[in-house]
Amino acid sequence: MDKDIRKHVLEIADHLFEENGYNKTSMEKIAQESDISRSTLFRMFKTKSEILFLSNNDLLKDTLDEFLGKDYTLKEMVQKVIEVLDSASYTDKVNYMNLITSGALI
Repeated sequence: MDKDIRKHVLEIADHLFEENGYNKTSMEKIAQESDISRSTLFRMFKTKSEILFLSNNDLLKDTLDEFLGKDYTLKEMVQKVIEVLDSASYTDKVNYMNLITSGALI
């Protein structure tokens, strides 16, 4: 499948997840907003959680690229993740854990 179409769908899904929440965003809505058929969407992505995972991967990669540049080692990446986690507030950590336990990130 064309990388540009996949990227477009992930961007649309990110926007819908942010606007409506993961649970209130349907695959039908993602397809509709992406101007593709539902069957095309399901050929590209098996589940909505796969879309969320892939969009988060892009977000993580973009964030790492921003902080570390395009060429970074695994060690530098791990050090940056540890640094970010160490500096996260208690509230941010609790909110993250609530998202995980509610199934919103699964």
